[in-house]
Amino acid sequence: MFTRKFVIAVIGLASAPLIAIVVWQTEQGRFSGSESSQEAGVNQGRTVGERRIAILRKLTSEYLASKPHVDLTISSGKRLAPAPYLKRRLEKNGAAWRVRSVDGLEAETYSVS
Repeated sequence: MFTRKFVIAVIGLASAPLIAIVVWQTEQGRFSGSESSQEAGVNQGRTVGERRIAILRKLTSEYLASKPHVDLTISSGKRLAPAPYLKRRLEKNGAAWRVRSVDGLEAETYSVS
């Protein structure tokens, strides 16, 4: 019913806004690669502190999965994984920040250059 050229033109026109959005987001620095892939997954609509805590909670889940016997406060979700573990994992993942200390579900973090 429709010619091949017509269908290609419609698909091209429909894709143009999506391409424009990606270009605009790149210019805004949102797809600049400045974040680790881990940070990008929790970046949407959060402050830096909220993003970092979300990443630390994810790393704590990984810690729990990798260790058969962990502190009850960590396994019950009342404490983040130990700071040295989190620091190693952040470094391995290429994050531009590290954990200095952990206190329950809060962590003192700092940027690295």
